[in-house]
Amino acid sequence: MNTKDEHVIYLHMPTSSPAVGQNVLFDQRIKFAKDFEKQFHDKGMDATVSTNGVQQRIVTISGKVVNEPSVYRLKDNVYTIQDLRKMGFKHLIMTDGKISWDIDLKN
Repeated sequence: MNTKDEHVIYLHMPTSSPAVGQNVLFDQRIKFAKDFEKQFHDKGMDATVSTNGVQQRIVTISGKVVNEPSVYRLKDNVYTIQDLRKMGFKHLIMTDGKISWDIDLKN
């Protein structure tokens, strides 16, 4: 996903809770991502949400909706982060195509 012109910023979630969502099937993660994408579209936001990696444990949000303030808003949204962790995602990657933020969900 990274091109040589793309810059990656790594962010970590402070959590003391154990990993969760380890028994969620990868097809459930794919469905979750599609539903998550629909939530953006329903709000009139241009975003694509996809999964990749082993067992689809990485969720990526890309599009015009991604910028530094939106990354930090989502990172600080406890409910969204909990939902992502419950689904067994290990990383949330947000990208505008030039800058990517890789949020380690500590899962």
